[in-house]
Amino acid sequence: MNPIILLTLLSPIMSGYLLIQILFPRLWSGNHWLWTLWKLFLAPAVGFALVSLIYYLWSVIFSPVYAIGVLISVEILITLILLAFYLAITRSQTPQDKPVIPSATHNKWLLTAAALLLILVLANYFDDWLRESLSTPFGDWDAWAIWNLRASFISSGENWRSGFSEVLSWSHPDYPLLLPLNVARIWVMLAQRSVWVPILVSLIFQISLLGLLITSIQLLRGYLQGILAGLIGALVLFASLSFKLYADIPLAVYFLGANCLIFFAESESRDNKSLALLTGLLVGGALWTKNEGWAMLGAMVITKLILDLLLHKSISQTRKWWGYFLLGLAPLLLATVHFKLAYAPPSDLVVNLNFGSLPGAFLSVERYLTIFRFAKNQILEYGSLILPLIPLMLIYAIIVGISIPKNQKFAVISLALRITLLMGIYFMVYLFTPKDLVWHLSTSMERLVTQIFPSFILLFFLVVSGPSRDEIISNTGIISEDG
Repeated sequence: MNPIILLTLLSPIMSGYLLIQILFPRLWSGNHWLWTLWKLFLAPAVGFALVSLIYYLWSVIFSPVYAIGVLISVEILITLILLAFYLAITRSQTPQDKPVIPSATHNKWLLTAAALLLILVLANYFDDWLRESLSTPFGDWDAWAIWNLRASFISSGENWRSGFSEVLSWSHPDYPLLLPLNVARIWVMLAQRSVWVPILVSLIFQISLLGLLITSIQLLRGYLQGILAGLIGALVLFASLSFKLYADIPLAVYFLGANCLIFFAESESRDNKSLALLTGLLVGGALWTKNEGWAMLGAMVITKLILDLLLHKSISQTRKWWGYFLLGLAPLLLATVHFKLAYAPPSDLVVNLNFGSLPGAFLSVERYLTIFRFAKNQILEYGSLILPLIPLMLIYAIIVGISIPKNQKFAVISLALRITLLMGIYFMVYLFTPKDLVWHLSTSMERLVTQIFPSFILLFFLVVSGPSRDEIISNTGIISEDG
């Protein structure tokens, strides 16, 4: 493996981390090292989204391989500007008290055992990752027939637009470009199409997903709860799509990151501009990753409108949040719309849709029963684990009980409604799909569950009590200033 690959991967992660630091220049209260880890795990999602946007603009204006040295210089310049901006903010801020480390009230033996178990699971995971990566370096069908195929066209030069031809309709040329652009960018810089590039990009998103889930729960519910969430999250990676190089794991990262940021803002009960802006950026990243990102955008907007209506909040009261959210969303939203209008052929779901058949599909009891049957089987057999994961989680919740801090109840309801609406949108797509329903369900439902499940794990551990007297870190005052 060429070591230059690691350097090309470091640039977007560093840029993403610096941008997060710029948005939150003050130290966040509580466990400072844990917040640093949280931001590091979120950084790849932010950085890969920004770098892919830059590369897309570069490709549209020039070409993907035109004067690549200039493009590298632009990336370095942007990173240096972000670094200088961050250092200027850091030096100008007033000194703060040493972060308060919450006192541990949990069973330390239980915490140690859980941590060792997580380390053992992760060691086994990386062993499986290396073995699978060497045996199937191109991933499964979606990886080589959609994402890497598109990356090959983008990195080929002047004819890169040929990758979106309707001749390739079997490879879904309408799918967004975040993953192909990040792979193609490194291929162009290396002047070779190394199979390690998509493998390492996929691994970074897997690490990001698991780390973001663990640190988010630890910040909100304590160390032990976070480790338990990590164990379940690791099972998701093991049992589902992690080694296939699909885009569903990256999409799950954007969903989880956006849900975490919205939770922080809503449990603060104020419209923090930095949280809103970064939320918009992550939702935009979801749009730029897969078409299902539109479902997340719809679920998020509908949820906020419903809850604002129930709380009797007018648009004038929430316009600050909406303004910064749209500011963060706009760049990647516009890039996605431009790609759809300028290059991508229409989606096969839209082209083949027969509007005359929609009333019949809506009234078909058989279609409802088929969808529910597949959903039930997917829930009970998710990832082909020996023991059914979700029923075990429900049994665990019954044993330990429910515990939600008073200031977080609204944020929990909001998160639950957002996940429910997202599943509802997916359900409606299945209900009205022009494709054979059984085929569509059997080839896609596991992916949709993988996209949503990390956010469901977040919700689950925000609701259930810990197995011992684990500390709960209150989210009140979690941010030291308004962005």
